[in-house]
Amino acid sequence: NRITYTLQPQQDGSSKIVFNVEENPISAAKAALHYNSFMGVSLVFNFTTRNFFTKSSRSFFTMNLGENFRVRGEHMQYMGKNKNIAMILGTRYESIDFNTFSDFKPEDVYRQNYFMGEIRFQYSWNRSTAVGIGTRYENLLYKPSLKADFSIKGKNAFLTSSVYFKHNTLDRNVYPRSGTYIDFSTDYVYAQSGKVSFY
Repeated sequence: NRITYTLQPQQDGSSKIVFNVEENPISAAKAALHYNSFMGVSLVFNFTTRNFFTKSSRSFFTMNLGENFRVRGEHMQYMGKNKNIAMILGTRYESIDFNTFSDFKPEDVYRQNYFMGEIRFQYSWNRSTAVGIGTRYENLLYKPSLKADFSIKGKNAFLTSSVYFKHNTLDRNVYPRSGTYIDFSTDYVYAQSGKVSFY
C-alpha cells in the first residue's frame, strides 16, 4: 500500500537506509448497489482475501442479490520461484428471468440457469503480460416461467478449451489516459449434449 524510507547517519560518514512498508489488507469486504434495465436492482457483496487457503494465493467470492441471483468464486494459486505461474480455479452460477416479445408485446417469461466451472494455468513474465491455457465446463438451461401458445424448453452442456494472451498497460481501469489493452483468446468447443423441447 505504501513504501517510505529514512536515512540514518552513521559514525563513519555513511548512511543506513531503512524501508518502512505498509502492506495492503489481507482481506477486504465490499458492498454496492447496482441497477441496469436488463438485470434490475441488486445488492452486490464481495469478499476478497490473500493466503486464506494456502500461501501465495488470492481468493474471492461475489454474490448478487436482487431480482436475479448471481454468484461467482475464484481461487488463484501462485507457484514457482518467482511466483509468475498461476493456477486459477473458478466457478459461476446465474439465474436470470427475461421476457420474449411478439409484435412488440411481452409474450412469455423465460428463466435461464447457467453454471460454469473452469481451470486455467497462466504464465506472467511481468505485471502487465500473461499467456495461458484453460478448460471450462458450461451448463445452460432455458425454461418458460409462463406457458404461452408456443414455448421452448432446452438445455446444453459443453466443454471449451482455450489458449489466451493478455496485455494491459492502462494507467487506470476507468477512463484511461494512456496505455494498451489486448485480450486475445482462441477457443475450441466440444462434447456438447443439447436438447430442445417445443410446447
